[in-house]
Amino acid sequence: MTKQFLSEFVSVDDDFIKGIASKASSYEKLFEDGSLSKEEYLELLKDLQSQKVIAIDANKLAEKEALNQALNGLIKAASLI
Repeated sequence: MTKQFLSEFVSVDDDFIKGIASKASSYEKLFEDGSLSKEEYLELLKDLQSQKVIAIDANKLAEKEALNQALNGLIKAASLI
């Protein structure tokens, strides 16, 4: 579900959101391939989340909140592994 949810953000017209979603998707693939440890993966996701928080603006608040939920889902899923 989270992969599908993230893929929706890769095609939005906001370059910042698209970049964050693309990075999160890349990190997820690297984690699944074993190229990143759980700790590295979580740290990278948390860094993305911090970048997103800094850049929030009123125009895209709904999309950024949905992206936040997707990142939280990835962090939660990785924490359970």
